[in-house]
Amino acid sequence: MIGRYAEYGQFEKTLAYGLASCMECGQCSYWCTARRPLLHYIRFARKELADAANPWPMNGVVH
Repeated sequence: MIGRYAEYGQFEKTLAYGLASCMECGQCSYWCTARRPLLHYIRFARKELADAANPWPMNGVVH
């Protein structure tokens, strides 16, 4: 369900299915018989949620 919600841009719903518990080991993608890029979707959802939490990212700014 995490992959499906991430695919369709419903990132908040991924949290209810354990997005925060994922260790990004890749086993879900390895065992997926449909060959869906689940780890990609997990990383995508995490990035989008992080970007939403920080609306003013410092793109390219070096300290």
